[in-house]
Amino acid sequence: MFPYFTLFGKMFGLYPIMALVGAFVAGIFLCRELRRVGQNDNDGIVFLLWSALGVFVGGALLYAITQYRA
Repeated sequence: MFPYFTLFGKMFGLYPIMALVGAFVAGIFLCRELRRVGQNDNDGIVFLLWSALGVFVGGALLYAITQYRA
């Protein structure tokens, strides 16, 4: 498995890229489903943004907790 790849001299991790792809696909699916049932798809976009913020804050918190040295 390749955890990193180089593009134009910069290293990129595959995990964050795949997480973004997953969030993008989930957003497309959510908006399509909300339109299908007749609801406003802007609410779904706001929900995804808040979810993404929670994921980043939670990830930073988990990293801080697990790397804490007393």
